[in-house]
Amino acid sequence: MDSGDVPALTIEQKLVCLRNNEPTMKELAITSRQLGDEIGSELAAGLKGNTELKKIDLTFNRLGRQWPGLLADALMVNNTVSWLKIYSSEIGDEGAALLAAALRINSTLRRLDLYRAHIGVAGATAIAAALKTNTGLMALGLGANVFGAAGAVALADGLKINTTLT
Repeated sequence: MDSGDVPALTIEQKLVCLRNNEPTMKELAITSRQLGDEIGSELAAGLKGNTELKKIDLTFNRLGRQWPGLLADALMVNNTVSWLKIYSSEIGDEGAALLAAALRINSTLRRLDLYRAHIGVAGATAIAAALKTNTGLMALGLGANVFGAAGAVALADGLKINTTLT
């Protein structure tokens, strides 16, 4: 992350800044941790009312089972986050489908990176369906997932209709 995130803060302090809509907090990086659903719930609640945060990096985390749904719910109402990075986290097909539901509504997210997120055919198909109506996303990273040729075909079909991804 860039200068908008203050790495010296604890996770709890970062969540307080998020909830308080701290104007200097443009980026949130919480990486290489085991994050339970309680922290996910706090993050999602903070995102719902936050109008300052632009980038979220959740790289290399072990996320609780509810995280994808919590993030998806928050992204459905948040209109400032433009980049979400969830590398090497076990989102899976169910999580991908939940995030895809958010993509159908959210038009401010410009970049979504789900590298090595354990997304299979069902998750890729859900994302592909969302791409058909999403008008904001400009970059989508899905490398090192497990959706194979069938998932790639579904994504290609979604990209035929999407006019914003480059």
